[in-house]
Amino acid sequence: MGMMESLAQLREEAEAKLKSSKSSEELEQLLVDVLGRNGSLTTILRAMGKLESSERASVGAFANNQVAAVGVLKILVPIGMILPISAMFVPESWQLIYGILPMYWQYRALSAILSGEPALMYSLFTFVVSVPWFAATLWLFTKKTNFRNSLR
Repeated sequence: MGMMESLAQLREEAEAKLKSSKSSEELEQLLVDVLGRNGSLTTILRAMGKLESSERASVGAFANNQVAAVGVLKILVPIGMILPISAMFVPESWQLIYGILPMYWQYRALSAILSGEPALMYSLFTFVVSVPWFAATLWLFTKKTNFRNSLR
């Protein structure tokens, strides 16, 4: 397996562990396992010295993207889970502030289903609110990674 494939596999494993972690101790252990002195990413990057200089630049850029992705996920996953749930603890008149978050509408749809109410409206809101978030994420991704230029 090549270095790029190893990095991609490491990222997938780290994302899976990040999503399944339930405590700050597990998150800290993941950070040590991946980015620590004897972490799996550190081990892979030590092998970069054996690569050609042209290959080293592309692998280094790819590795930096992988590290950034793990860091961003470490921040965004807990926030994405906590914000919609926090809507339960604010007055209903304030809950519309949460309306810009797709996860809030998913929470409302699930809450309606569990209470026996119709959930179609909340499901449609989930879709309508998710589309701009997806478009913005796609735009940022292509801007930051020069994805279109790499396809040429």
